[in-house]
Amino acid sequence: TTLAFTHLHLLVMGTLLFLILAAIALHTDLAEQARFQQFRKVYAVALPFMVIMFFVRGILQALQTPLSTGANAAISGIAGISHILMTVALVLLFLALHRCTPKKA
Repeated sequence: TTLAFTHLHLLVMGTLLFLILAAIALHTDLAEQARFQQFRKVYAVALPFMVIMFFVRGILQALQTPLSTGANAAISGIAGISHILMTVALVLLFLALHRCTPKKA
């Protein structure tokens, strides 16, 4: 089920990414970038939204709940929106990383 992937997604996207960004922010002006602030806002919506949909899909799969075509499409559509938001957030992050400059020692 998709529940198997939930822990990995939370670990990588919720913890590892921010540990890497913290290390980058120590040596650059990343935290002051306007695009980085936008990234944080969109990401703060996208990640929980995506994880909730992982849980919804995974629990329904684990319980072997029969879904109508419409319900299945609705779950997939909502999950798709969360992935689109995640993509927008990551594009904002890459734009911020592209513009950041090293801090002077």
